[in-house]
Amino acid sequence: MNKKGFRVWIEYAQFGEVMRSEGLRNACINAAQKIANKNGAFKVVGYTGKGRTGADVIDEGFEYDNKLLKAVR
Repeated sequence: MNKKGFRVWIEYAQFGEVMRSEGLRNACINAAQKIANKNGAFKVVGYTGKGRTGADVIDEGFEYDNKLLKAVR
């Protein structure tokens, strides 16, 4: 059995552009919004940092009772 491998080169500058892109930010916000909508009193905040973009789901009532954890399932 002859196994042939391959190599992958990553252009880190272009990968970084994708990780900070507006499209990825919107995708993160949409995914976070779906989680927030399952339970009600949550706020979604999108951000773009130095290395990547993302979104946070914030509990506005400060009730830490695993609602978000259950919403992800």
